[in-house]
Amino acid sequence: MTSMKTRDVPVPEALGDDQIRRVPESQIRIAVMSPCRCFDGREWRGKGKLSSKNRTLLVAAGIVVAVVALLAAACASTPGLAGSQGAAGPQGPQGVLGPAGPPGPQGAAGSQGPQGLPGSKGPPAPHGAAGSAEPSGRSASVPGPGLKLKITKVELPADNKPAITFRITDDKGGPLKPTDLDANSIRFTLAELVVDKDSGLMQYHSYVTREVKGAEFTFNGEKKQPGAARATQATLDTGGLITEVDGGYTYVFSKTIASVVDKTATLVAAGQATRDNRGAVANAEFPFVPAGGTPISHEVVQTQNCKWCHDPLKAHGARLETQYCVLCHSPQSTDAVSGNTVDFKVMVHKIHAGQTLPSVKAGTPYFIGGDTHNFSAVAFPQDLRNCTTCHAGAKDGDNWKTAPSAAACGSCHDNVNFKTGENHKGGPQTNDATCKMCHKPDGQEFDSSVAGAHTIPNASKQRSSATAN
Repeated sequence: MTSMKTRDVPVPEALGDDQIRRVPESQIRIAVMSPCRCFDGREWRGKGKLSSKNRTLLVAAGIVVAVVALLAAACASTPGLAGSQGAAGPQGPQGVLGPAGPPGPQGAAGSQGPQGLPGSKGPPAPHGAAGSAEPSGRSASVPGPGLKLKITKVELPADNKPAITFRITDDKGGPLKPTDLDANSIRFTLAELVVDKDSGLMQYHSYVTREVKGAEFTFNGEKKQPGAARATQATLDTGGLITEVDGGYTYVFSKTIASVVDKTATLVAAGQATRDNRGAVANAEFPFVPAGGTPISHEVVQTQNCKWCHDPLKAHGARLETQYCVLCHSPQSTDAVSGNTVDFKVMVHKIHAGQTLPSVKAGTPYFIGGDTHNFSAVAFPQDLRNCTTCHAGAKDGDNWKTAPSAAACGSCHDNVNFKTGENHKGGPQTNDATCKMCHKPDGQEFDSSVAGAHTIPNASKQRSSATAN
């Protein structure tokens, strides 16, 4: 038999039509069959011809091998078309945590959340430092009734416009403001207590004065000419500048006063204020010494003594205190209408003497400012010689007998002319220094001593003795 070259192909000895399978290329051996060898390389042993069935199988196997070889060659040389996307496989296990990335940028602020619940009460905080004091006298409450005025300081600047610091309150001490008072009712004055170097007598001299012209007036229906063409009168400063300060207010005079020469003298600043259409009135006095030191106190009559008859005591609508009255009613003040002095000690004595005045008995009426203030018919409710009725209790209440003067004595004894000596047993007197030589404070009843000359007959010891006998 003719032999042929072979390549080994591992194929089963008998392959059925349904047993053909794909064999990897590396394992295929293609045989060129010869009549003498079997398909797997073994010699055919001359058993005769192949059966029809085996030839068929052999041919089929050769075809399969050829097709597989062609497919293998095609796959190796040219890639085929991509198949369709397979279904997603199941999720793999969690991988290990990677390293932290860099911080991202700041995000936008979120919307405000709901208010949280109140926290628990914390410990008390320490006390803060004390705040600065506010000016006193400021109150948001409704002011109470009444009015009180208090002067706390006086300054005398170079421009000679005194500056007075003061407080105003209601009756219970509640602070008031100037706007709580009647318009333009805050007024002040300044006076010096002058001590006579010869007699030691004291009187006030006001630094606030005015000049008044006398004018024709009517008295008991008749036209009369004024008693003085011009007259000087002590008065009050009004319309000054009021400024709020610590502790109250400061009033600066609108007028310029004369310079205070004696800085060691006692000066008295005083003022008044009203509210509720003068339904409430207050006066205040403030004695001081510009150079420093203790001021001299001078009180001859107490206001309370006046109130035994004059209650309430009020003059000019806003003068309540005798210590205030005497600052304007000083020897330098004269009524231009009548020509009479309004010096307090003279005017008050003459008013109370009234109908007993020698001048009135002689036909000369006593009046101030016209017939609306005619005191000629006034009668004192006691014996006029009872001086202690008015002067008792005052610091200088004994002045009525220890400090006699032509002005005080001549106010009741107005028919005595001390300059000429008329009706005066001691003759003319040029000053008050010699009065005490004859008129001692005390002596025998009805003698020339001041107390003796003012003995009240019904209270006389002599009368008591005579009655007893």
